[in-house]
Amino acid sequence: MARAPFLINPLELDRVALGDPLATRDALYTLWAALNAQATREAVRIGAWKDVPYTAADFQGLDSAVGTNTWTVDAADLVQFQYLRIDDLLLVHWVISNSTIPADGLVRDAMLIKIPGGFIGRQGMVQNFGSLVWSDSVTVDSTLGFVQVNGTTGLVTPLGDRIECFKSPAGTDFVTPSANNLSLAGFALISIESPGGGVLG
Repeated sequence: MARAPFLINPLELDRVALGDPLATRDALYTLWAALNAQATREAVRIGAWKDVPYTAADFQGLDSAVGTNTWTVDAADLVQFQYLRIDDLLLVHWVISNSTIPADGLVRDAMLIKIPGGFIGRQGMVQNFGSLVWSDSVTVDSTLGFVQVNGTTGLVTPLGDRIECFKSPAGTDFVTPSANNLSLAGFALISIESPGGGVLG
């Protein structure tokens, strides 16, 4: 019976060693198919950078002693907001230019960015993997801050729902008001889970 072209067969190394051209062809195709399938699985696992659609509610101020408050990030202020998922890790990158803290007299010791993709930070963990630079009406040169995702305690609900951006480890407050001149750029690498502790899809 004629052999189907490019049929995937188990490797027949003894026949390949004897120089059988059909066995050699099948063995090479089997290897190619396996490598191609693995490449497809890796592409799904690693994914690709995704742009996050603008939503004003994704951005808030935080008074750690009281709760959340207003941070005005207009669509034009959001230069970049993207994420890349690799299994249970999420890499988030953002560039926000000339946003506004209103003149409401409220304290903001952190600015909050919602974790995209419908994920939250791993519960029971405080994560500080990332970097932040910022500038405002007082400090016009870019200055290093730091980021945090808190899955243990705090006033952000649900826990680990937001990336917390701080000016300094000392918890220095952001300037209020800051009209169209608060800029933040940074990234965070976050160990994630689904809300409610569900299995990641």
